[in-house]
Amino acid sequence: MSPYITIPQQYLYISKIRSKLSQCALAKRHHRDLDLRKMVGHANLLDRVLDEIDALDGDFVLYDGAPASTPSDASSLGNSIRPISIM
Repeated sequence: MSPYITIPQQYLYISKIRSKLSQCALAKRHHRDLDLRKMVGHANLLDRVLDEIDALDGDFVLYDGAPASTPSDASSLGNSIRPISIM
């Protein structure tokens, strides 16, 4: 697996991480013990991925008076590949 993932893949990871974090938090309802190690791991991973996306969003700031982007520019931004540390 490549260390580079696209922005849409990052959003899919966010969805999965939030789901797993919610499952860990609701484990008490199902008569299981809370696994704090897993909860902290999921929370840290979610925070790291969100930080990467925030950093990427900050790279593409459009200023007033800037020429409008063409559709090819928009598609290249949507599929840009960024390194992310998953481990």
